[in-house]
Amino acid sequence: DVLVVGSGAAALAAAATAKQLGLRTLVIEQSDKIGGTTAYSGGTIWIPQNPVSEAAGCNDSRDAARQYLQDALAISGGAGPESTPARIDAFLAGGPAMVNFFRRLGLRWRHSPIPDYHPEIPGAMDAGGRTLDPCPFDAGTLGCWADRLRRPGHSEPVAYFHDFVVLTKPYASAIDLLTVCWMKLRAFFWSKTIARPTCMGSSLVAQLLDICLRKGGTAVQIEVNTKFKELLVEGGAVCGAVVESRDSGVFKVYAHGILLAAGGFARREDLRREHLPLIGPEWTLTQPEGDTGDALEAACKVGAATSLMGEAWWIPTIIDPGSGRLTTALFELCKPHCIVVDRQGSRIFSEADPYGDVGRALYHRSRGDDNNAWLILDWNYRSRYTLGSLGPRVEPVDALARGHIFRADDLASLAAQIG
Repeated sequence: DVLVVGSGAAALAAAATAKQLGLRTLVIEQSDKIGGTTAYSGGTIWIPQNPVSEAAGCNDSRDAARQYLQDALAISGGAGPESTPARIDAFLAGGPAMVNFFRRLGLRWRHSPIPDYHPEIPGAMDAGGRTLDPCPFDAGTLGCWADRLRRPGHSEPVAYFHDFVVLTKPYASAIDLLTVCWMKLRAFFWSKTIARPTCMGSSLVAQLLDICLRKGGTAVQIEVNTKFKELLVEGGAVCGAVVESRDSGVFKVYAHGILLAAGGFARREDLRREHLPLIGPEWTLTQPEGDTGDALEAACKVGAATSLMGEAWWIPTIIDPGSGRLTTALFELCKPHCIVVDRQGSRIFSEADPYGDVGRALYHRSRGDDNNAWLILDWNYRSRYTLGSLGPRVEPVDALARGHIFRADDLASLAAQIG
């Protein structure tokens, strides 16, 4: 009945919903792992007036959420045909119902204290209330499918996305240090009492996969190592798809409905040059075996509308001083005692801006030859906060030797080293 392309949260949520409607569903994933880029994410969702937050005592209103959304979209440049008033109202009405639907199926969420990203605009909730975290989940209950889950790229002792706020500032206060110690004890306890603990995006994927695989109702069939190739059209309507399995070769799948939930085109060089030409695929954090734009390209061939092709889920990144690899800088830039400057020494943005705005500003700063940005910090920063995998108060001997970071006693000397 339904073919779902992709295996991230959107894909698995659709498959789980189709299962509850009694529809036979096939999910195909081109890599050998389930979860897509969702597995690397914080796993949070933003749903105004959600029942979990309301039960925690948060007071929200449809009008306030609508006002916030409209103004936030205007700030980000996303207030176009893809964000009509009718679609905004549909999202605001359907969001709480969606949360209740999946809660009844066993998906567990927790109210998050994360504020709206633009707390200064009308309708914002600056003390949290609209964001939900997936609760930790034991993936060991998935049996053999647990080994098919895409694992996150970090091993920090975090249960929820907002844990990173404290984890990245262990020496900012005695309370922060005690909280980090407690988080590590909690992670140790879980490692001894839970077979396969998963958190954040991995938990969201695992919980949705559990709903799809659970006995009862119509089964969901999941095929990994199966690549989507193109859509089939008969009589002017899409009727199926051509897919390619690593084991079975190329074949056709006919379905009453096809959901394309295969991400974007972050790993596709030619589409990047066309729509996001300032930086290449090497500057991306999506899962490396996917996000190749195949579903997008196939949809465009049959006349699908597109919008915001020059936009992205913007996240600032740095070269990790410890490993030398690309890593997120979600929490590094917004700390006190640091600024981000260009080659002329001018600040590019407010370091306290939401990470999406920061990432967008860094991208547009990449025009021309002068595309470097530098995070400048002092000992006050290094004595309190982490910098990538480099802990506070740790002498960065290897990072200095490899040129991952520079150090000097005054700004003129530092500028000379940077060049």
